[in-house]
Amino acid sequence: MYVVLDTSVLFSALAFDGNERLVLERVWLRHTLVVTDMIEAEMRAVMRKKLSPHKCRDAEQLFDALLASRAHLYYKTKNNYADFLNDALARIAKKDAPILAAGLQPEVHALVTGDADFLENRNLASLWTRKIFTSREILPLL
Repeated sequence: MYVVLDTSVLFSALAFDGNERLVLERVWLRHTLVVTDMIEAEMRAVMRKKLSPHKCRDAEQLFDALLASRAHLYYKTKNNYADFLNDALARIAKKDAPILAAGLQPEVHALVTGDADFLENRNLASLWTRKIFTSREILPLL
């Protein structure tokens, strides 16, 4: 299974214990984590903004290790998901469109988010039962 974790889920997985960490661990051990260049850039900015320097350094090292280990990682650049951006922009706000575009790709099975913009958006209703999950919803499937 190919799984996209949005930035907030990935941040929570690296910074705190909880469902998000369990999701990341299960995806990493049994499936393939999909990370885009946009998620990487946003993750680095969020870690620097929200974490103390020491905690940020630890989280960045873990994130770098995830990115360096290509065994369970599928890294995508904008060129890989650009064809899906127009569809994503028609469904969701511009700031969230690159993550949705990554999740719309046919090889991606799940997009995990806690963002209400994804979970309550009527333009995404057809995806709610097929591709978009909260951390709690995806855990039994992993």
